Amino acid sequence: MIKKIIILTISVMALGYLGLWVFASSIETSTQRTIHQQVDVDMSNKRLDQLVNQERTEHGVKPVRRSAQVCKSAQGKLDNMLEDNYWSHDNPNGKKWLSFAKFDYMELGENLAYGQATEEEVVTAWLDSPAHKEVMLKPTYTKGCNLIANDVLFQGDITNLIVSWYSK
Repeated sequence: MIKKIIILTISVMALGYLGLWVFASSIETSTQRTIHQQVDVDMSNKRLDQLVNQERTEHGVKPVRRSAQVCKSAQGKLDNMLEDNYWSHDNPNGKKWLSFAKFDYMELGENLAYGQATEEEVVTAWLDSPAHKEVMLKPTYTKGCNLIANDVLFQGDITNLIVSWYSK
């Protein structure tokens, strides 16, 4: 079976609004797993936080600290994606992803993923994409939040949906 792993990333500079970059990439990988095998073990937000910070450290970048404010806003985005069943940074109804940010920030970035079975697969997919890697390893980000919705019905499949936010 061919499993299509889809990852999206976005980054924005708020000070002086230097621009908005949207990158999307799609990676096809072969796998012997079925959907049920993919979601047998729930992924952990804490484990994903650890892996992201491990990669940041290995690349000479300071770890991000988990922020309740960032998590609350990222949770709003995750809930909205599930409720309206869309795969994009912005809601097709017109709501921009930045509108979910309910805290002050100078920079804000977002990585999305779904279809991966483990935290390691998520991080590997982001590292394999230059745009996602840039967001995950950006040195100016000091706060972050990785949220995983395990075993959810999304886009017609039972899968894991990941929203990852980083801020300064």
